[in-house]
Amino acid sequence: MKNNKQINLRPWQEDCIKKSLLWLTKVKEDKHFVINAAPGSGKTIAACVIANELIKKDEIDRVIVIAPRRKIAQQWAEDFRFITDRFMGKITSSDPDASDIGHDLVITWQSVGNLSDALDVICKKDRVLVICDEHHHAAQNAAWGNGANSGLSSSKFSLILTGTPIRSDGKETIWVNLDDHGNIKYQTEGSYTLTYGEAVDLDYCRPITFHRHDAQYEVKLDDDTSVTVSGSNDSLVSVPDALKSFYSSDQLKRSLDFYTLSKYPKYEKDNITPSRDSFHSSMVDWGMEKLDDIKNIMPEAGGLVIAPNIEMAEYFQKLIQIMDKDGQKPILVHSNIPNAEEKITAFDLNNDQKWLISVNMVSEGVDIPRLRVLIYLPHATTELYFRQAMGRIVRKRSDNDITRGYAIIPRFSKFNEFAKRVEDEMPASLRKDPGKPKHKVCPVCETETSLGSKFCPECDHEFPGNGSPRMIECSSCGSLTSANSPLCNHCNHRHNPNYVLSFEEILKKRDGYIARGFVIDEDDADRADTIGNFVEERVINSSDPHLINMIKKIPKESFFRMEKIFEDAKKMHD
Repeated sequence: MKNNKQINLRPWQEDCIKKSLLWLTKVKEDKHFVINAAPGSGKTIAACVIANELIKKDEIDRVIVIAPRRKIAQQWAEDFRFITDRFMGKITSSDPDASDIGHDLVITWQSVGNLSDALDVICKKDRVLVICDEHHHAAQNAAWGNGANSGLSSSKFSLILTGTPIRSDGKETIWVNLDDHGNIKYQTEGSYTLTYGEAVDLDYCRPITFHRHDAQYEVKLDDDTSVTVSGSNDSLVSVPDALKSFYSSDQLKRSLDFYTLSKYPKYEKDNITPSRDSFHSSMVDWGMEKLDDIKNIMPEAGGLVIAPNIEMAEYFQKLIQIMDKDGQKPILVHSNIPNAEEKITAFDLNNDQKWLISVNMVSEGVDIPRLRVLIYLPHATTELYFRQAMGRIVRKRSDNDITRGYAIIPRFSKFNEFAKRVEDEMPASLRKDPGKPKHKVCPVCETETSLGSKFCPECDHEFPGNGSPRMIECSSCGSLTSANSPLCNHCNHRHNPNYVLSFEEILKKRDGYIARGFVIDEDDADRADTIGNFVEERVINSSDPHLINMIKKIPKESFFRMEKIFEDAKKMHD
């Protein structure tokens, strides 16, 4: 199928478009059509073509897209205009008289609640197609789901898009049901599914190689007592008698598991400079080496670090700049940085910029096709977030893109399970890492030359040197060996980096469960990932200085607790 711009659609997109149009305009059993396709496979283009076909068939007057965040809303507006030649305007919850706007609209999930009345007017006045991107946000009996349901349930049609398991908390979403595993359960005729494994097999997405990064932490309780924790056994290897009386504390148990320890920054004696001898530096070493390898055949390749909090993001920024042979400073994006969305765009367009570091800004839907390496150390530990993050490094740059994605993950039991499931989806022939490239490509004239060439034979471009890998001392034979190799280069002894922390250091540090002195339950923290941005936007739009000052002092992880307190207060009043 071709649209009026003669877009070259992938076969799955053509099949999906035909199936959706038949379901919506002929069968008419249900006005919802579900597209469950792997990240990077082309859901946005398929949805825009479906919208264009419905417009040409005079089935709809308007299109409303709900996107996860502003950056993705901008991408939707651009793709929609390219496909349909129609302007799609972005509106927010602060826009007055939204119901009077006559063009196609794109809004974020955060704005749905405040715009529900205006959207309801539009849907009752015009024939509307609603496109719900990342539909897992639309939980029943929650702010965003309720807002979408009350504002958009009168639409003529809806396209429900997803590329990952819908929800990790077992909650139902509006308009479609979920199975026992949190995945979409919908009529076969009213949905189209393209798994990640199928997308890799069809060469729509790139395969991923996971590097499970291990270490061993020795936690000094006092001068004579210590606890050893490793990724290979992410529960305590042994609990000393001195600790058993305290170990029932959930806070203490969480503070002494491998993944929690992996999220602690390690500084030099000045407490400012990131240490070159840390779990994180060994992750960065491996990531830099892999990015250098990929840059030989794809000079514009870039890397992404997903950090658990702002402190760790700033720590990674300093660490990478120290370790980078060119001393390049990575771009840092998080919710407290002005123009964060513009910084992401700048990274995408600047092929010389190597690294982007993010806290909850580059996870779902953000399209940066040149990303190839991911250092993954997030706060959220759900499979939904994991798969969304992996989706950032599977997108193909072009049809002749032969590279693959590389994810450096802590050897943490949950991540191991998620990675194994992703690996099992891939065709067996593509699971094995092909290793280092055999040639390199000139970034100036794109001429292929031998890997050892110092100059391009065509344009005389000088290739940069890759520098020397970090070395560590083998605990078995004492020889210096590469920190990036799991085995000693001399005696084949398996080694992991070994790091020592004092118990006092652990209690002083804040991790994913402790923020600004507040002890946070993991469920509350995961919930805060969903409602945090919504609360902040509403408070800022209120212009109330007291509320604004309050959210500056309270971490997002506590927002869910506040929500429950207000709910209890409302019940007491009623």
